Amino acid sequence: VERPGNAGRGYTRDGRLRSAPDRTLVDSTGRPVLDEGGSHITIPERTTKVEIRADGTLIATVDRREQSVARIGLFPANDIRAVRKAGDGLLDIPQNELRPIPQGTPSARGTRLVQAALEASSVKPVVEITNLTQLQRAYESLQRVAADDDSRLRKMIDAIGKP
Repeated sequence: VERPGNAGRGYTRDGRLRSAPDRTLVDSTGRPVLDEGGSHITIPERTTKVEIRADGTLIATVDRREQSVARIGLFPANDIRAVRKAGDGLLDIPQNELRPIPQGTPSARGTRLVQAALEASSVKPVVEITNLTQLQRAYESLQRVAADDDSRLRKMIDAIGKP
């Protein structure tokens, strides 16, 4: 997407897209969505339906005919460690880390757009709470061992110190 004030590009995983009053495709906060060349995507007049395919191609139904409008730029990072949070739901990826996906080419990492889908969390709450509980119990156990050891040392020092 294009950041406000000519601040450059930002990258997002948020797929809540809509058409602005000027027919520009924008994200949920109103930032223009860019095609793979960096241009704004404009939805044609009299469009009744828009489909976004897995490779990012926008297909608009205009006067009962499908036509290709544009292709949303898909840019996975070469190294995921280079991706940084930029605030306002955007990500920063250094230009040298970007790897554009050619049209019609499936990505090795499975990068694709899924229309009308909600990305699920990869966290399993029950498993994580169980892990947290086990960690807490292990910590408490080590605290008891340290306290018992400290108590034993005090008693030993008291016994040695008395004539």
